Amino acid sequence: EVEKFQLFITSRMPNPHFTPELSARVTVIDFTVTMKGLEDQLLARVVLQEKPELQEERRKLLEEVNTYKKKISELQDDLLYRLANCTGSLLDDPDIIDVLNTTKKTSADVQEKLKNAREAEVRITTACEEFRPVADRGSLLYFLIAEMSTIEVMYQTSLAQFIQVFKLSMVHADKANIPAKRIENILHQLTFGTFLYISRGLFETHKEVFSLLLALKLQLNQNIITIDHFNCFLKGGAALDIASERKKPKSWIPDAAWLNIIEISRKLPLFKDLPDM
Repeated sequence: EVEKFQLFITSRMPNPHFTPELSARVTVIDFTVTMKGLEDQLLARVVLQEKPELQEERRKLLEEVNTYKKKISELQDDLLYRLANCTGSLLDDPDIIDVLNTTKKTSADVQEKLKNAREAEVRITTACEEFRPVADRGSLLYFLIAEMSTIEVMYQTSLAQFIQVFKLSMVHADKANIPAKRIENILHQLTFGTFLYISRGLFETHKEVFSLLLALKLQLNQNIITIDHFNCFLKGGAALDIASERKKPKSWIPDAAWLNIIEISRKLPLFKDLPDM
């Protein structure tokens, strides 16, 4: 038996299914990126590209905050050590009195600096959040691309590939002095550039599927349509049973088309009277 033996096993499976018995015997770590996690990663890349001074300021700020916190910890440890090793009256030990005064003054200074650092962090975060729509769009596009691999396994696209497309979209997007216009240009270039990049690798029969999903995902993200609308457009009446629904008014209407009509009439108020026409 080897002392402190550890075995690391990795899998390239995007969604592995482990049995409860296996999960009880090993520690499973999921490194799969989430939509929100990817959005934060992309936001950092956008800010680094568009506002590198903000990223540098944030880096220095974090270093300063860590230095301040470390200083407070050292002062507290030194004070506790002296108090623990004091043999006589505390009031009779001039060194402890000096340490107390120094700790109090330094702690007040550090707390003030931490307060200023927190205010600066809020300002920097607010400035970075201006580019959140770009990161949000990028995350949406990547996960849409990932969904395409369920249609055809050859459509798998790595995150590294997508990030290259993401970076190029900022390089190729039209420049603008107004931040809102610049963001709009990046969004357009990112969406269109990603569409062209992915479409090149799709079969003709799947290009329309990708186009529809892209349009629906964008409208869903912008609250133009609801999740019910999205599912209705995507699945239609596939989940309905023709035997349990009202009869078709005309025999020439295909069963699938009739179920789609029923589903649309239920989910979209505009078409609620469609089955009666």
